Amino acid sequence: MKRLEVIFFMFAVLVLWSCKPSVPSQYIQPGEMEDILYDYHLAEAMLQDNNAGAVDGYKQQLYQAAVFRKYGVTKAEFDSSLVYYTRHADRLHDIYERLAKRFNDDAVALGASASDLNKFGAMTAQGDTADIWTGDKSFFLLPKAPYSVQSFYLTADSTYHRGDRIMLNFDAQFIYQDGLREGVAVLAVRFANDSVASRTQQITSATHYSLVLDDEAHLGIREIRGYFMLSNLQGSAVPSTTLRLMSIYHVQLIRMHDNGKKTPSPTDSIAPKDAMPKPDSNGVVPSTLPEAVPADEQLIKSLKQAPQKARLMPPQKR
Repeated sequence: MKRLEVIFFMFAVLVLWSCKPSVPSQYIQPGEMEDILYDYHLAEAMLQDNNAGAVDGYKQQLYQAAVFRKYGVTKAEFDSSLVYYTRHADRLHDIYERLAKRFNDDAVALGASASDLNKFGAMTAQGDTADIWTGDKSFFLLPKAPYSVQSFYLTADSTYHRGDRIMLNFDAQFIYQDGLREGVAVLAVRFANDSVASRTQQITSATHYSLVLDDEAHLGIREIRGYFMLSNLQGSAVPSTTLRLMSIYHVQLIRMHDNGKKTPSPTDSIAPKDAMPKPDSNGVVPSTLPEAVPADEQLIKSLKQAPQKARLMPPQKR
């Protein structure tokens, strides 16, 4: 009797395993899709380097066509497959996790220091310098609610000290059929006296970004908030069927204690220090959000009232 039960159990497991959903054959399979996206982003990075950060639409099409030719796929096949993967977020998330590792390995092979690339990667939430990021290290956004925003929120504890520095690091990649790249990242800190300081970074190209905030007045940090957003300011000017995707990866939120020696702030991707307004008579630092993104202030206010935990798009049922 027991033998029959074991056989039945093994048969049931085999049936369930064989029924595991796979990518339909009409779409590019995960392994090949990863290779195509790898070369796709690599070609885009080369194009930006050759054009001093600018994107030449004609050359971009030539580079993309060369990638598709290499793998024997058409642009239509790539686009339809990518639409499938964006509707199955878990599969696309896994692909970008592997892509992030490949880009990291390539940087080391080309001479970059592994210690520089993973400067804070092995650190915990303890110590003078620590990575306190608790969300996904990589994710992607679409310019359509609710998949256009990835927010984060942390409450300070006993490991935070007066005078701490907070640094948000990340890398960005884009896949755009048409339209302007309108990504934005916001980092905001509320201090012990309820004053708020913030940094806003427009994300328009595939590169590395850093946002830094200091507790210069040694007030003590009460909480940290922020979000990544892919805007849709063009609205109906771009057809809803146009594929637009922004990938964020290598996310780090670094907390540094003030031990008398400050780490130099990155100057290539954050607002200059003197752009921060000085506190008023009540010690309140006004928000520094740019006028070009008026919706961001409202979003920060809504996040203060009901913070959302960072999450990935749930896969749609077939």
